[in-house]
Amino acid sequence: LKGLTVWQTTDVSLFPWHDQHTENKIGDAGAQALSESLKTNSTLRVLYLRKNNIKRKGVSAVFDMLEHNKALQELDLSGSDIGCSEIAVLVNALEANTSLRELELEGYLFPSLLYCSDLMLEWNIMICKKI
Repeated sequence: LKGLTVWQTTDVSLFPWHDQHTENKIGDAGAQALSESLKTNSTLRVLYLRKNNIKRKGVSAVFDMLEHNKALQELDLSGSDIGCSEIAVLVNALEANTSLRELELEGYLFPSLLYCSDLMLEWNIMICKKI
């Protein structure tokens, strides 16, 4: 987890060559299926899932995948529905993950964090211990 950077940008999507406003709408089912296959991934390094209509079940599946995936270095879930329970899954996953360096969570996340202060404190402490 050393060097993990949480950043914001406005020009990426599942398919980087598409216009930045394109929504691919893979939804929860697509995110869950993709996450299951990526648990054993050893080649994919960058995954942009921005604006894909991913709700909390799909976000939880993606965050859970991070606990098992040893290759992914960049992940963008901007515009996804993220709440406290999903942050808890992320915190647990990041304890085991050693490959992820950039995580983008622009959009719905920030209003939800007002209700997750204890989890965010735990996440910050965990990140600081690993740096």
